Amino acid sequence: MRSRRLMLEVRTAMVLMACVCLMVSVLLTSSGLATSVAVTAVPGQGSRTFPETGKTVKGIFLSYWDTHGGLAQQGFPISEEMNEVSDLNGKSYTVQYFERAVFEYHPEEQPPYDVLLSQLGTFQYRKKYPNGAPGQKANDSAGSQLFTETGHRVGGKFLAYWKSHGGLPQQGYPISEEFTEVSELNGKTYTVQYFERAVFEMHPAEQPPYDVLLSQLGTFRYREKYEQSGATATPVTQVSTPTAPATVAPAATPTPQPTSIPPQPSGETAEVVMQLAHPQLLTPWGLALDARGNIYTTSRDRVLKFNSEGVLVLAFGSTGTGDGQFDFRCQNNPIYTCGAVAVDASSIYVADSNNSRVQKFDQDGHFLMAFGTKGPSEGQMLNPIDIGVDSQGNVYIVDDVNLGVRKYGSDGHFAAMLAGGEGSPVQVIEPVGLAVDNTGNVYVVDDRLNSVFKFGDNGQLSLTWGGSRGTGPGQFHFAFDVAADPQGNVYVMEGGSNKRVQKFTSNGAWMMMWGSSGEGPGQFTDPASIAVDAQGYVYVIEGVAQRLQKFRIK
Repeated sequence: MRSRRLMLEVRTAMVLMACVCLMVSVLLTSSGLATSVAVTAVPGQGSRTFPETGKTVKGIFLSYWDTHGGLAQQGFPISEEMNEVSDLNGKSYTVQYFERAVFEYHPEEQPPYDVLLSQLGTFQYRKKYPNGAPGQKANDSAGSQLFTETGHRVGGKFLAYWKSHGGLPQQGYPISEEFTEVSELNGKTYTVQYFERAVFEMHPAEQPPYDVLLSQLGTFRYREKYEQSGATATPVTQVSTPTAPATVAPAATPTPQPTSIPPQPSGETAEVVMQLAHPQLLTPWGLALDARGNIYTTSRDRVLKFNSEGVLVLAFGSTGTGDGQFDFRCQNNPIYTCGAVAVDASSIYVADSNNSRVQKFDQDGHFLMAFGTKGPSEGQMLNPIDIGVDSQGNVYIVDDVNLGVRKYGSDGHFAAMLAGGEGSPVQVIEPVGLAVDNTGNVYVVDDRLNSVFKFGDNGQLSLTWGGSRGTGPGQFHFAFDVAADPQGNVYVMEGGSNKRVQKFTSNGAWMMMWGSSGEGPGQFTDPASIAVDAQGYVYVIEGVAQRLQKFRIK
């Protein structure tokens, strides 16, 4: 989920490529196969591995990243270097994908033009608005600038952002006027303007510098080309080039490798018995169920409670930092929603993500206590995105920025680090979801490791399974959340190209799976969270689709 931010991207058609400088791997579109050949890696000194995504950036790509806005402007790397055929000019380039951009290496050009950016804004605009976006209005405020190259005008905060964040090389020319658009990420409407390499979004409720944000075009493009389509990205075959030693995170205690567990097919099927859509169910994220079958979710800085029939019976919370107020924005990308919820017999626990704390309420939504302070130190939090509670009132959180799983006592005091963090015996890369079963076992899914970690009630790792990315039984692709039923069976919910739920025994043996991409019953568009009630019914909530589905396993 890691992971989740707005993105930029750039043009490739402006320059020619000297084919004699490279031998490239070409994706054979007619057959769907790729041929891998040696290619000179990007030149330059130094390299850096980003533990947030496990990807390494080297040489002139790293220099460009460091000198052109870094994380805020380009985002984390989401691929290694690879060969790719440009959709604009049909030529092959060595590229690397970042959340907000795609870097291209052009060895025939002199610096600084040897690293260029793909025109992701152009790709997105042509795809969404082949006849032009409706309702456009030029910003002709004082000081606005007309770009005669494209005939579009930029003014106000968008112009100030364009000038202060790289201008033409980074953002490109404007290719639209301002207009309103519904975000594909959170369903909200924003004033936007498209540029060749970016999409600017206006967030008037935010304080600078977050009042202008950028769409995650690099992530969208990568998923569309390589994850949703099933195509294979062709990695660069490195030819020895002198570089400085890589800068990597300090070595951690090795984590046990996933165990190979024979499947135990159950022959079960999943049947949809309820679909819930409600006017207040707006880009929900968290999901929890109590013993009476009540349904709890987080939605737009509020907590909603529905009864077992899907009737809204309680709503509490507002935007802010006070007691009983929430800020469910993801800290790394404020347009995403990350708030989560858990319940026990008497209380409601809310992971107040961007406020970096946990708040506890009674069953009527009255504030009881809050704990957690913002920071990277032991016991602190930075963007908790999932939460669970055991029968003793101990609270467990997944920390999205600190990349760890923490345990707190019922009084809110830090108790233990289950995974991640300095000195932890279990290292994770991108934990995104957790669940606590009836006996106190804690299950954690890691999207990057494609694995499920099982911890006993003593906090010790007892089992790891998965470890393989793919579409087969027991493999994972964007495993986002996990749940456990009263019998101890484990359900893993996936997004990405799989968009399904897989069921396992408590010992990790695969049992069954269901779901596919779509909007029909039993299908998923953007599954966000999963939970199981006391009777064994499985619930899945979807963010942008803004619905909940209830399944009977039979």
